Amino acid sequence: MEKIYKITWLDAVGEDTGWIDRETVKKEVLVPVHTVGFLVSEKEDCITLGMSYEPTNDNIAAYLTIPKLLIVKIDELMV
Repeated sequence: MEKIYKITWLDAVGEDTGWIDRETVKKEVLVPVHTVGFLVSEKEDCITLGMSYEPTNDNIAAYLTIPKLLIVKIDELMV
């Protein structure tokens, strides 16, 4: 696990703090998010990044699996 990536992806948007008028809700857009981490795995439909990696025992702390349908850009970072 040596590769580090920055993935830009579109996150869902929502609100649960009370009543909101319909016109405001209609104006919502997906939010771009940047996530940086070690490549854990890549499958046909998703990529998993680990936020911390302990190589002695091959352990990962905190990870995120991002659906490829939501990914806008993938950048491999220099290590």
